[in-house]
Amino acid sequence: MKQFNYFLISGVLISLLFASACSRPTLVGGDLLDGDIVQLEFTDTLPLIVKSVKEDSILTFEENFGLFITNFLLGNVDDPVFGHYDASIYSQLRPNFVNKRFGDGLLDSVVLQLAYDTSALYGYYRTDQMDLQVFRVIEEMPFTEDLYSNDSFEIEMTPLGELLDFRPAPFDSVSITIDTNEFDLKPHIRIKLDKFFGDELINLDTSLYSTFDTFVDYFKGMHIRASSDDNSMLGINMNDPNTKLVLYYKDQDIQRTFDYFFDQGAVKFSRMNHDYTGSPVESFIDDAILGDSLIFMQGMSGLNIEVDFGDLSFLENRIINHAELDIYHVTEFPDDEPFIFPATQGLLAKKVNADTSELEDISDVITALQLGTLGLFGGDQMDVTVDNVELFKYTINITNHFQAMVEGDETSKIYLQTIAKPRNPYRGIFYGPQNSEFPMKLRLTYTVE
Repeated sequence: MKQFNYFLISGVLISLLFASACSRPTLVGGDLLDGDIVQLEFTDTLPLIVKSVKEDSILTFEENFGLFITNFLLGNVDDPVFGHYDASIYSQLRPNFVNKRFGDGLLDSVVLQLAYDTSALYGYYRTDQMDLQVFRVIEEMPFTEDLYSNDSFEIEMTPLGELLDFRPAPFDSVSITIDTNEFDLKPHIRIKLDKFFGDELINLDTSLYSTFDTFVDYFKGMHIRASSDDNSMLGINMNDPNTKLVLYYKDQDIQRTFDYFFDQGAVKFSRMNHDYTGSPVESFIDDAILGDSLIFMQGMSGLNIEVDFGDLSFLENRIINHAELDIYHVTEFPDDEPFIFPATQGLLAKKVNADTSELEDISDVITALQLGTLGLFGGDQMDVTVDNVELFKYTINITNHFQAMVEGDETSKIYLQTIAKPRNPYRGIFYGPQNSEFPMKLRLTYTVE
């Protein structure tokens, strides 16, 4: 009920506030009895202590991730502001169906297909070539355990195959020929694997194809990574029907194929690394003084922004009608390339779970998701013009969580991060709360009884 009341009265009171265009205390309900008069106050000068902070790791797989996570990151980037970061993919794969019999089939080739996710393309993929390698995982990847961005599993050192000096073409269809028939498929990457691996799969004892589990017990998965010399990040849709391992073989002179999929029943996750050594952002990490002027945020397992609202005891016994945090993206930063490294498209607000010490959504985000529209929370990238300067602005609604902070039910800190962080390479450079032109600020409206 308390959450509903905050949302209900905030819209009415904010409308009254801005209709009067005044930040002084306002009397609402002048025609009521004296005992029913409500005094509404507004401030946007609450001191904020902010800094850019590291995140050790993020959750990239749990048992139900396969139901809604499709995009996995793959690549290496040398960023002029954020230093080096990379992402690789670990995944199980399963045969298209069980009890497969190849008979006297003879292998032609074995190809790994990876469908693009164009929402996560980053870096120099438009112009630079890439090298990809595929390795065999030889350690069990448990389906029932949570996996994080700093997890890894043992692999064979000799690759199963590699694709060298290819230029990503995420918007170009792919033509393939099977038995003189040509097919156009949606954009994807094709990596031809060594024939000995295909022969192994086609000659497996039939008992290993008896169930999905027996196959996964035998072939534990694949590790896919990019060369460290690359400077691009790709999004790979692991649930796309075109992401699969394909055996091309002949059975009695008839050309056939058999597929293995990285489907919802498979363990799959991204491993991520960040190295800020020598980068412009390095000196800003964990520094609240420098955070007064500039703060930094990054997708993947990169930087978050810590916002500390300090002592809120002056708001004791106050009802928080509306609390919105405004943050502006910088217009220019030395050596940055905003076309190559575009700004994050959205923000989320998190809090630290007291029991697990992990970050989780604040109540305003949860409520917005439950109501089916994240727009109630905000956080979208907006084009604005302030004093004839065009820049990006992000506004988030933290009303319910701020009330809980005032009442002592939550700590005074929240953490801002990019939306869809585990599958999002985008980053942001923002003005801090002491910037003279575009300061980060909290706009707070509250009731004094």
